[in-house]
Amino acid sequence: MNINIDLNIEYQLIKLTPIRKNGAYEDFCARDFYDLYMLYNLYKDKIDFKILRDAIEKTSKYRGSFEIMNQYREIAELFRSSKIVSDLWDRYVSNNLYVEGIEFFETITVYEKIGEIL
Repeated sequence: MNINIDLNIEYQLIKLTPIRKNGAYEDFCARDFYDLYMLYNLYKDKIDFKILRDAIEKTSKYRGSFEIMNQYREIAELFRSSKIVSDLWDRYVSNNLYVEGIEFFETITVYEKIGEIL
């Protein structure tokens, strides 16, 4: 079986994008941010940004969050300034040693980079 790994990566990245139609905090999961960070950093040289842009558009329309996706900067800032999100991240790191050394703001930066392709 021949799998196009680039297509898989783009759709995995958008699957992890933590925005749903009901708002940014509702579905927050620290692991999603970690996974998004790792996938992007491991495969950024192989990502086809046209495929990723199409995947973001299709998925966000399906989720009912297309308009919200264009507010990624504001949403990223909400995540950065949230004590609740920061505490959730810290708890995730303390329970998962493989995350040690990755700051939450680094994962938000990846989220912003993905948002910029819109």
